[in-house]
Amino acid sequence: LCPGVTALSEIDPHRATRIKIQWLLTEISATCPLPASRRPEYLSVECWALLQRMLTLEPNLRITVDQVLEDAWLQDIPTAM
Repeated sequence: LCPGVTALSEIDPHRATRIKIQWLLTEISATCPLPASRRPEYLSVECWALLQRMLTLEPNLRITVDQVLEDAWLQDIPTAM
């Protein structure tokens, strides 16, 4: 979304910003969560599952910080000595 894409940036920059935000939210709603077929090969299935739970759009369905910290994928990360 570059400057001028709404043709409002110079006339009504606040409205242009609101339009751009709405476009982004619409795109996010249409594409999230990403399906398992979009998982990059370098991410484990466990990591992908955790990311999916963290990036859930609906806040009341999203994983909590405490749940993230207790997730099995994080438990498998070796700690520095």
